[in-house]
Amino acid sequence: MPSTVVIGGFFGDEGKGKIISYLAIHDKPTIVVRGGAGPNAGHTIKDGEKTYKVRMLPSGFLNKDARVMIGPGVVVNPDVLLNEINDFGVEGRAHLDNNCGIIEQSHKYVDSKGQLEVLVLVQALPMQNVQCVLSSWQKKLIILRNI
Repeated sequence: MPSTVVIGGFFGDEGKGKIISYLAIHDKPTIVVRGGAGPNAGHTIKDGEKTYKVRMLPSGFLNKDARVMIGPGVVVNPDVLLNEINDFGVEGRAHLDNNCGIIEQSHKYVDSKGQLEVLVLVQALPMQNVQCVLSSWQKKLIILRNI
């Protein structure tokens, strides 16, 4: 099965969302996937006169026949995701990989209090490396378990 992959090399603002939305309409893929980001990275998409501000869903959601997927490793804010599913009409075709990280209310609380100094995601590190990382930092650490 052929695939088209769009990768940005400038850490945002290079127009990936616009390219993906164009390809989703013109190439008519059966699946569109978002990977490697979180809700702070967004895309602005125009469809005729309508403008969408997307933070969680893949920009290819404009293709009404495509399944819309959030890939492994994406950090998901459930509130943002559910709002976009409802607001953009993708009920029944949105899928979430079970290896996504979930932003919980406790994470938002700690972050809002300025207590989130260092965040270490340990699911990809062997345990001996985790001890090395932990001992090398003098700041408070928050370790998220593999969800």
